[in-house]
Amino acid sequence: MGKFLPTILLIVLIGGCGFQLRSADISGLEAISLSGQAAGGLRRELEAFLEANDVKSVAPGPNIVDVRLLDVRSSRRPVATSVRMDAAQYELRLEVDVVLILDGKPVVADFSLAAQRIYSLDSLNLSGSYEEEQLLMSEIREEIVNLIVFRLEAWLQATNR
Repeated sequence: MGKFLPTILLIVLIGGCGFQLRSADISGLEAISLSGQAAGGLRRELEAFLEANDVKSVAPGPNIVDVRLLDVRSSRRPVATSVRMDAAQYELRLEVDVVLILDGKPVVADFSLAAQRIYSLDSLNLSGSYEEEQLLMSEIREEIVNLIVFRLEAWLQATNR
């Protein structure tokens, strides 16, 4: 019993804190439309997520939910300096304005989503720092995609689709 006690305590602790893996359930959708001026990596990530969940990306039409990416803003700003007074840490931030439209009418008002990460800049390894920045930006886009899908999922549940 003594060697199982830490495992049992860990399971109880994790269960007690409300931890659970969450995934989106957008099985109520067969097809979706993606539109708007915002393009690039975020749109590609959203299309890949939808494709992985067997949701077709189609042109806007009747009874097709249109996820309109209105504006995407990314920024990088220094948040800490080194002893030499140059930037030591940066914050990467991505913001997107989205609206869900069905049959030409917004079904969910415009909403903004944002995600950010902080990374350290290594002045002796700029190539590695650049790669870290690219990796973190990919993670940020993935987080934004998940937030969009969770908002879409909430709308689907509210309308019993």
